[in-house]
Amino acid sequence: MYSRSSIYLTIIIAFLASVLLSYHYISKYDGLKVSTNDNREYAMIKIAVTNHWVEADRILKDIKSGKSYFASGKEHYDEFLPPRLLALYYYITGQ
Repeated sequence: MYSRSSIYLTIIIAFLASVLLSYHYISKYDGLKVSTNDNREYAMIKIAVTNHWVEADRILKDIKSGKSYFASGKEHYDEFLPPRLLALYYYITGQ
């Protein structure tokens, strides 16, 4: 089928491409930015964190309107656990 050397070569090329692409993303997008309201944010993760807070707020509103904890929020979300944990924490603490 495929020779052993072509499989190893493919793995090495894929690894090198991954390293180069990661280096490019980190050097271009990773850095501390100061926003207009003096918040310090990292450009690579600020959208993901904001999405978690928005989804946690949606889950809390659904729970307060009578939905169960497991039926609340969006049906399909990119990451399931972080917004659920945030919503559970704020539901328990009453914040």
